[in-house]
Amino acid sequence: MEKKPKSKIKTTNSELPPDILQLIFSKLPFFNLPTCRLVSATWNNLVLSCKFDPSISISNLFFAHFYSCRDRNLHCVDLDPQHLEGMSTVASFTFHPNVSSGSCKISIINSCSGLISLLITKRRRRGHRPGVVCVLNPMTNEYFKLPTFRSKGDSVKDYFYGLGFSPRTKQYKLARTHYVCHEFIVEIFAFGTSCEWTPVGSVPYFLNEYHGVYFNGGLYWVGGQQLPNAGLSDVIYRLDLEDDKFKQISFPLDGDDEGDFPYIGVYNDTLYLTLCCGDFEYHVWKMEEDFSWIKEFVLALPENVHHSLPRHHPIGYCLQLIKACEDGNILCLCAGLYLILYDPKTETTELLTDQDFEIKKHMWVYQIDSFNFNSLHNILAGKC
Repeated sequence: MEKKPKSKIKTTNSELPPDILQLIFSKLPFFNLPTCRLVSATWNNLVLSCKFDPSISISNLFFAHFYSCRDRNLHCVDLDPQHLEGMSTVASFTFHPNVSSGSCKISIINSCSGLISLLITKRRRRGHRPGVVCVLNPMTNEYFKLPTFRSKGDSVKDYFYGLGFSPRTKQYKLARTHYVCHEFIVEIFAFGTSCEWTPVGSVPYFLNEYHGVYFNGGLYWVGGQQLPNAGLSDVIYRLDLEDDKFKQISFPLDGDDEGDFPYIGVYNDTLYLTLCCGDFEYHVWKMEEDFSWIKEFVLALPENVHHSLPRHHPIGYCLQLIKACEDGNILCLCAGLYLILYDPKTETTELLTDQDFEIKKHMWVYQIDSFNFNSLHNILAGKC
């Protein structure tokens, strides 16, 4: 029997050209990139070297921190008015049991240049145990746990932290504040250059019970200052991470109504301040480069939300601006409970969260504004 000639099979590279792969990667949701790195060495190298358009890749990447629940995971969420109730969970991060075992609580401190700082507090029946601070790179699931030591003679129970970044040295710094002898002491832990907390100054009177917010080389806290007539007024303290010095920034002046529940955050590449004035009417201010303020808009909550807000909860009635939607609307989070859509054209609001469902989890949302796949140790020390 005559044998059939073997067909000639031409061996080719089964992978797409690098330029096509980079185009595909740039269109993928940001949280899918770590999985793409596991496909092959080629894919891994391309993801590491690919240049992404931030407006496409990270516009919807947020991490949510839930209060008052036993869930010790961190959740990556996609916030969009098109989703049911405005939010969809796309991924979760679970710590090693050695870090988060037992009855502990994990909370996000803040986000900074692609990294997330977290506070892990373990409950004890007697006495107080200071929290453990971790820095997480959500793109590689690599985290660094800071040593749990205190300053000499320190008997402080509560610390408030803030992770910051020096654009000049590319170095990360962690600041912490604590109340001692009628003032707030501020210390710095500089990654890569020091293995201890270094005092850099103090803030008189008080800071609110929130962690610091990072923006453009500085950490910001809401606090107070003494007035000549023995009263107190709200101010914002900025810690410059280049020289570790403080600056006071006055609150915006808007008549006699200063507002309650002040909250500072980063939205649309600017630092903003929200104040609750009157009957759940929020004044939203934008900070200029010279640290002056411009009022952006006034947002009034829907009336059906007024009576459903609890009187006491861990966040208060703060309003957080989350993202600008493609149609110009603004997605907001009120009191850590309700996602609200604000239309600047009509100056109207729409409640996205279902009021018929009893909310048991208060949350706060943190956006990841950049990414880095390098070693976390090198990132923190400014070596990459």
